[in-house]
Amino acid sequence: KWYPTDTELLENYLSPGSVVISGLGNLYIVLVFLASRMVQKWYHANNRQKELQQTELQQQMEDAVIKVQPPMLLYAIDQIDNMVEQSSSEVTRAIALTSELLSDVMIYNEKKQQLFSKEIELVKKLVTLVSLFRKSKPDVEFFISGDPGQIHLPPMILFTLIDLIFRKFESTQQIPELNIEASGYSDMITVQVLYSGDRKQDETSDECLQTIQQLGAFYGNSVSLTLESHSYGCSVIIMNKEPESANTLHTTPGAFNMV
Repeated sequence: KWYPTDTELLENYLSPGSVVISGLGNLYIVLVFLASRMVQKWYHANNRQKELQQTELQQQMEDAVIKVQPPMLLYAIDQIDNMVEQSSSEVTRAIALTSELLSDVMIYNEKKQQLFSKEIELVKKLVTLVSLFRKSKPDVEFFISGDPGQIHLPPMILFTLIDLIFRKFESTQQIPELNIEASGYSDMITVQVLYSGDRKQDETSDECLQTIQQLGAFYGNSVSLTLESHSYGCSVIIMNKEPESANTLHTTPGAFNMV
């Protein structure tokens, strides 16, 4: 807020809430603008044939989730609101990193050649942001074999999965340990989700299945998703779908396969 010359300043005009309000407002403006554009498209779609409308709306939803990551943005805004209320000294940094991450995600999706190595950098930046929100760094390890440029999976699929996991555990004290293995040799990604020892296997299996079903709702038409359940957690395996595969969910002992 600008104060004219000779204006008496408020006692708390340098509080974290006052300092960051313009930055937080910018995030809200971006979100409202994106939401308005989507509502406009949905409104015009109502005048089209029902079948065409459903197909187009589904594609718009997929595009919005992939290109803008609105759930991640909403989660970040909620967390920043909490930090402002707590007068956290990290508020300004959190706003800057959220804005930077949103910008990087949108720029990445505008590129014709979307290298997987860049998506890994986006995931690492997301881990850093979540570390600020939770005041502790999630245990996330990356193992890359071969040339990551040879990984040709749909853009943002790894980012979306990690974001789903982080938001699923936003209200818990501990996020599961994540081991991310990406292979340029086999063109696939494996994410191990390792829970703490005090959780029941049935609970971990259900949570893993719910997560992979959410991911499949966005990417199921283009990838094969396999879930392997273990006593310590689960493994999510992401591969390109074979042309003759159908959209079904197969279950076998210890594993689920969504192709």
